[in-house]
Amino acid sequence: MARSLTIVAGAVAAAALIVGAGRVVSSQTTADGKDALRPGVRSSVGTSSASPKACGKGTDRYVHVKDKTAHGGKREIWVHRPAGADGANVPVLYMLHGSTTDDRLFPFVKLGRILDKQMCRTGRPFVVAAPDGQSKDGRDTEFGDSKDGKVKVESFITQTAIEKVEGHNRRPARLRAIGGVSMGGYGAAAIALRHPDLYSQVASFAGYFKVDDTSKTWGKDKKKVTEEHAPDHLINRAGVRGIRFFLVEGKNDHTPLHPGSIHGEADRFAKLLRAKKMSVQVIHPPGPHSFHKCWIKAFPQFADFLAAGWKR
Repeated sequence: MARSLTIVAGAVAAAALIVGAGRVVSSQTTADGKDALRPGVRSSVGTSSASPKACGKGTDRYVHVKDKTAHGGKREIWVHRPAGADGANVPVLYMLHGSTTDDRLFPFVKLGRILDKQMCRTGRPFVVAAPDGQSKDGRDTEFGDSKDGKVKVESFITQTAIEKVEGHNRRPARLRAIGGVSMGGYGAAAIALRHPDLYSQVASFAGYFKVDDTSKTWGKDKKKVTEEHAPDHLINRAGVRGIRFFLVEGKNDHTPLHPGSIHGEADRFAKLLRAKKMSVQVIHPPGPHSFHKCWIKAFPQFADFLAAGWKR
């Protein structure tokens, strides 16, 4: 998906230097790819079962895992944890970036601070984790495992990222959500529908729900690729009806797809979900394909959506 996010001039270059708002907890990568905390840093894996705090400033850190297909030989995960102790009762939201950015998009737009305020308002704190889904060979991964077996982003998200973020406090699917922007919005929907045992809620900001794989990540067999990776086909699979969807599409978003446009994708997919009697909420804020000019306007409803699902 050769598209760009119109967030702010120079965002991609700046994001590579920004380490996130608030306190950043540093980490190192050991020889076996496991994340090792520096002395004096609180572990991300807690054992407390106490009720999590609803208000307070969260903390940011980065986890790195060796991966020769990622830039710099390491695949990164940005993790924002709410105030209070971690535990298996604290939900986790996994967020996927767009095609021309990486995980550092989210600390750059101060997503942690934005969600801290919403957590305080709803009284339901949660962890936010953003894995890097880029490949150093320049292909659009679409957050999937490539047919040639060289790049395995979907496996990284559904296995490694969960292990690194949740540790011994493994969450049940009802306390795990996945969301994303643009290509990440597509990835979130596709991954959740391919792994309904892992996620109970999906949020797609300006996503699309058909295959738009210009890099031929999954090969050239269009019929097979569509059946296995297109969300509008994956909803026919068994075990997916319990997943809740939150779809956001700007009124002025006409970002091109191959073929077509993002414009109308949210309503088209929502109609298919409702026909399957699946839960879906659609928001159309004014604005284009942009975090600050459009998607941020839907974050109060987004936080309410997540809190309602986790309460359920």
